[in-house]
Formats: sequence, structure tokens, C-alpha cells
Amino acid sequence: MPPDTSTAERLDTWSEAGQPAFLRSLDRLRINVGGGTTLHPGNNPVAMATQDSGLEFAKHRPYTPGDDLRHIDWNALARHDTKLVKTFRAEREAPLHLLIDNSGSMASPAGDCKQLAAAALAACLAYISLRNRDPVRVGILDHNGARHIAPLLRHPQRVPLLVQGLASTRASGPTDLESGVAAYLRITRLPGVAIVLSDFLVPPANYQHALHALLASGYQVAALRLLGPGEQNPHAHTRRIRVFDVESRRDRMIDFTPEHRARYRKTLDEHTSGLHSWCKTNGIPFCVIDTGQPPSAAVTRALTGAGVLR
Repeated sequence: MPPDTSTAERLDTWSEAGQPAFLRSLDRLRINVGGGTTLHPGNNPVAMATQDSGLEFAKHRPYTPGDDLRHIDWNALARHDTKLVKTFRAEREAPLHLLIDNSGSMASPAGDCKQLAAAALAACLAYISLRNRDPVRVGILDHNGARHIAPLLRHPQRVPLLVQGLASTRASGPTDLESGVAAYLRITRLPGVAIVLSDFLVPPANYQHALHALLASGYQVAALRLLGPGEQNPHAHTRRIRVFDVESRRDRMIDFTPEHRARYRKTLDEHTSGLHSWCKTNGIPFCVIDTGQPPSAAVTRALTGAGVLR
């Protein structure tokens, strides 16, 4: 595993991950679509569906009056004296929806760069989808519900618009993925692939209801949990600390003993394990994005390993 980076290095590397030089290194990757396609023509093969033209031959069907003569298999006609029409595997457009948690916890601890990493990953995923001619829509989920920061994107040249819009957002307020997703579904009528980028610091029922709502609305769903080194190993060398809740604005002083650290780590591991288990049960690809690692590790190892990319 690559060594953890300092805060300054994290800021630099995650900032560069949304820039053209890094994005071009992703040209061979694809969103791993297993469903969530529309009726619009695209590049994603659809199981058990055929169309009159395409790249991958599927099967023959009997000729019927009115069929385009260009689709007749003339070799089959010459061999068997039977008019057969070629059909091809259907290919459809698979819109990508990037749902980004913009609550206060995404900006804390500041050195973990979770909000910056989420923006960079969104840019990478958008670029990959657009390179493969699938449109992209981005939703910001916060205490006000959900909002778009850009129109439906259909070309990789629009990724800078997305990066600019994400850079202008400021994480604040409490986390409520359930109401954020519900608000997004009310303003969007374009089922496809939905990838949720969040630290998922909510009770299990909240993220379960949010992800289930996407599944029930016909989306193929993936969940990316962002965690940084400060959150995974808080105050390793400090005994007396001030605990401040960035969402509720409450704070208090505590003695952060080794026992507290062990309990904290156990609780965090159990929460992540529970999220992973629930996602697996419901067929949702899931992975943890460690913001202390280089962006290339997140994209080429974590996301491909989880089946989000291929």
C-alpha cells in the first residue's frame, strides 16, 4: 500500500486529479454498467434486446414485408432460399448521476480533504462516462435537499464546467442522505447509473432508505465512502481534546485515552462493515476511498476492484 501523504500533498494531488493531464490517463476505463439504460441509442449492450443495426450480431429473424432490404442476410438467402433478417445486440445510453454529499462533515477534518476528493472523483467519473458517450448529471445533496450545479453534460469538454461548479460549493449543515436523494428524485426523471459519494456519517436507516429509493426508481447504484487518515486515526498523539460537531455546532472537552481510541476505531469499523454488508446484500458495488492515498490508487485500484469501473 502506498504511504500516506501529508495534508499539503493531499491538497495538491487531489486538486490535480480533476485536471486534463490526469483525466487523459483514464481514457481506457469505462463505467461498469449492468443496467440503468434508457431507450436512447448508446454504447452499452443490453441483455436479451436486439436492434436492426449495430456492432455485435445477435440472431436472425424471419423477413416480414416492410423490413429494410439492407438488413436481409443475402448469404443465408443464397444457401437456404429463405429470407432472414440480421438483428444485432441492442446498445443504449446509460446516464450517469453523481450524487455528492455536501454536508459539514465532508469538510472535517480539514486535512482529510474529503470534499476535494469527492469533487475530483466526480470529475474523473464524469470524464470516463462522457468519453463513452453517456451523459452526466451532478446533484449536490445537503441540508437544503438537492440541486444541480451544471446542466446535463454530453461532452468531455464540459468537464471543466463541472470542476468549476464543484469548486464553488461549501460543505455545511447536517447529513441527511435520505431527504437529499428524495429531493433529487423529485427533480430528475432520467434513470441510469447513480454513484453516491459521501462519508456516510449517518445512522444505517438513513443511508439504507436513500440507496433503496434509488434502486426502487430504476437506478443501478454504487456507493463510495470517503475516509481520511485524520478520521481513521484521530489525535494519535493527543490526550486532552476538544470535540466539535461541525453539523450541530456543539462541542465539549474529553480525555481521549487509548481505550477511547480503541472504541472509536471499533465503532468506525463496525459502521463501515455494516454499510458494506448491506450494499452487498442489495447488489450495490461499494468501496472505501482513502483520501490519504494517491488519486490514481482510488481510481485504478479501489473503483475497478469494487466493480464500479472496468
